[in-house]
Amino acid sequence: MQRYYDNWNGKVVDRDEQVKSEEIVWYLSRGDHNRLVGDLQRKLKKLGYYDGKIDNNFGPKTESAVKAFQKHEGLIQDGSYGPKTQAVMKNAKSKKKNKIGPSVIPYPGYHFELRSPQMHDDNVGRIQRALNNAAGHKVVEVDNYYGPNTANEVGEYQERHDLEPDKMVGPITWSTLF
Repeated sequence: MQRYYDNWNGKVVDRDEQVKSEEIVWYLSRGDHNRLVGDLQRKLKKLGYYDGKIDNNFGPKTESAVKAFQKHEGLIQDGSYGPKTQAVMKNAKSKKKNKIGPSVIPYPGYHFELRSPQMHDDNVGRIQRALNNAAGHKVVEVDNYYGPNTANEVGEYQERHDLEPDKMVGPITWSTLF
């Protein structure tokens, strides 16, 4: 006789027969690396919560995206992809994208981040002006350089808008700014 904990129903079960596939409970969490993580990343990207690379690696960006989804859906924000999160995500619509809406200024196709040498172009100036407008006052100098002050203000903006505070402007942060 087999004894196992049935996470779906929350109780210990004795089984003589083989477990049906729909009863198998699995979790994905930080540190996992497999194709199921890639599938999760694609789902999160489609829903508007993940803007990272599909790399099959459940790292901090994937965990933050799962937590953002869980928060938006009123679930416990543990960052793991378990049965409750799976069930809700199965029927989820792109609520985050609908909430954000399309960008007025199209995303240029590359991330803005703190580098050495610093990024310097007109789009950085657009980001700086948008940060100042969002704050309602000047929080960063508009100099077209993506330096430490701009990166810090991007992180603050991301926290205020329930985005991953990675201090980088990717497609999701861009679409909330513009």
